[in-house]
Amino acid sequence: MITASALVRKPLLKVAAVIAHCLAHRGRLCRSAWLAGLLACSVIPQLAARDITGAQAHAEKLVHAVAPGHAPGAAVVVLHAGKPLASAAAGWADPSRDVPMTAETPLRIASVTKPYVAATLLRLADQTGTSLDALLAPLLPQRSRQALLEGGFALDAITLRQVLSHTAGLPSHSSSLYYKAISFLFRGWEWSAADQVRLMAGAGGPLSRPGERYRYSDTGYVLLGQVVETLSGKALHAAVREQVDYRANGLSQTWWDHFEQPPAGSLPRARQYLSGWDISGLNATRDLYGGGGLVASTRDMARFFAALFSPANEGGQIFRSPALLNEMVSAKRLPAHSAYRLGVRVGDIRGVAAYRHVGIWGTLAIHLPEQDISIGVAVTEREAIPVMREAVADLIAGLTAPSGNR
Repeated sequence: MITASALVRKPLLKVAAVIAHCLAHRGRLCRSAWLAGLLACSVIPQLAARDITGAQAHAEKLVHAVAPGHAPGAAVVVLHAGKPLASAAAGWADPSRDVPMTAETPLRIASVTKPYVAATLLRLADQTGTSLDALLAPLLPQRSRQALLEGGFALDAITLRQVLSHTAGLPSHSSSLYYKAISFLFRGWEWSAADQVRLMAGAGGPLSRPGERYRYSDTGYVLLGQVVETLSGKALHAAVREQVDYRANGLSQTWWDHFEQPPAGSLPRARQYLSGWDISGLNATRDLYGGGGLVASTRDMARFFAALFSPANEGGQIFRSPALLNEMVSAKRLPAHSAYRLGVRVGDIRGVAAYRHVGIWGTLAIHLPEQDISIGVAVTEREAIPVMREAVADLIAGLTAPSGNR
């Protein structure tokens, strides 16, 4: 149920403070202020209710802009201060069986996995006293170190921060024509993390000197997955579950593909498409080791970003320390003009400050820090991502516009 409680909490606290002060001093002026406070208490929920109605209308507009015209299905969830503000879905999770799309429908979220891995690594680095400016190589398995060495990569210069921010000069195995051909022509082909590291390392050497410029690398996050395993002593999927604390943060429809079973009561995973071609049956191992790997509902993506970034979220913040969160979004020691930080992209959407990450098959998680709004979006057709982006920008413009303009 959509509630106004999150929107009205702060104003009501201020009103309560005024009333308490008036009761203590009992003056005529204070009695007038007390009456004004009562009036404010009656008006604020009505204003919040109108805000919620507007948010729901914007959410409905977004999903109908995408589905079914551009994608079989679409869903959006909007949270304010970690609490429900609006949600909507349209179209089908499985068109072949007339299964409707919902905000609870799980999908492969692809690269939206990266913020989960980055948050896990930041927490583990903090717990173990490992600097983010420590060298990558000593924290890798021997075979990954050897592959990087043979590929001509500067093991004495590449740091964790550079890999987290895609500024280490690493190519991406996912850009390889060989990788794409094998993955799509032989759907059952099983990849290992070592396969993907070797493929990247043999792709022609570094793209730049470490720390020089931004170049997105899925393989960098495969390597970070190995670092997580080194620091935690656990498998990647288990370390992320523990450090992100799915249970405390309400991520009831989130699990690691291939390595974990869907939670009890989960809906069937949505079918996802590339130019109308059903890619749901692609082997999970093609994108499983840190660059991707998670399955989650649209609602859980929004909940994760709220738990990660919202100072008002209740029930278990992922970062206990503001310093860790600041580290994640800081441009410290990164190349000029790089919008990608440590597992998240920082920038404006229609002039509104936003943290975000997109997944290749049509998933998107966003947090608006100034408004404390978290958004999860999913479309089930890769080619609908441009339409999704525009619809999301319209949603954000609507949510953040002055009340009279909504």
